[in-house]
Amino acid sequence: MNVPKRGAEAIKSCNDTICDHVRPEQLPCILRKLSELIGIKAALSIADVFGGEKIYVARWSPDMSKQGKDTARLIQCIGNDSAQKVCDLFGGSHIVIPSCKNLIREVRNKSIRADAHSKIKRGEMAHKYGLSVRQIRRIISDT
Repeated sequence: MNVPKRGAEAIKSCNDTICDHVRPEQLPCILRKLSELIGIKAALSIADVFGGEKIYVARWSPDMSKQGKDTARLIQCIGNDSAQKVCDLFGGSHIVIPSCKNLIREVRNKSIRADAHSKIKRGEMAHKYGLSVRQIRRIISDT
């Protein structure tokens, strides 16, 4: 029941920058509600880990030892406190989590172009965004 590293790792590596540029109105309805409840960063983490999946959100109880696998992954993804808020709102129901890959990519690329305009070195940008220098070069040239 491990959360794929792509979720937590990808969000930590560049989404501090990306989250600053994502506005709630850009998010699909369910993620907008989640962002209001637990913040944009946590909502994007959920989209990254569960994007494209229909998940069952259990009702929260003090003894979560009988939680389902989706709720266990949710706790692992966003932490106990945020997961409890999600369970309090959506508990006992299935929800479809949309993938926000296109939105995240668009915002990331805009941020990369802004960094390039600010004369940040491509190698530094590659490290910051978890991409290769070649990918950074492509993104900058696709203006």
